[in-house]
Amino acid sequence: TPIAAAVEDDDDSFYEPDAAETSLPAPMPIPDEGGSGSRHTFGALATITVTGIDHDVVLSGERIVVGRLAECDVHIQDANISRQHAAFVAEGAGWAIEDLGSTNGTYVNGERAGHLRLRDGDVVTIGVTELVFHEPRV
Repeated sequence: TPIAAAVEDDDDSFYEPDAAETSLPAPMPIPDEGGSGSRHTFGALATITVTGIDHDVVLSGERIVVGRLAECDVHIQDANISRQHAAFVAEGAGWAIEDLGSTNGTYVNGERAGHLRLRDGDVVTIGVTELVFHEPRV
């Protein structure tokens, strides 16, 4: 069953979610050539690949919140992830990851990060879940 409460003890064990316990939005449909004109359009969409999920998540808009709450843009049932753990934030033509005051921290390529601009292939780790950032393919 999904974990509903945060782990707040000093136990070093980790809960590892399976794919059935992780919910992400369905892949974004390909927009028409006439597109909406937003800053992040098809052909310039960054994506993240999430451990245990069979499709990439498209980063669009200005901010994508990742956490345990069902209301998060990317909802992951991992007891080591805070309710609102981190956010992917649009910055100019790129993206950054920002920790939202999480208990266990946000790591990029193994280093703890508070706010960091992302590069293609960067591995963001929150709890025991890895999210691989992919630059847009044009």
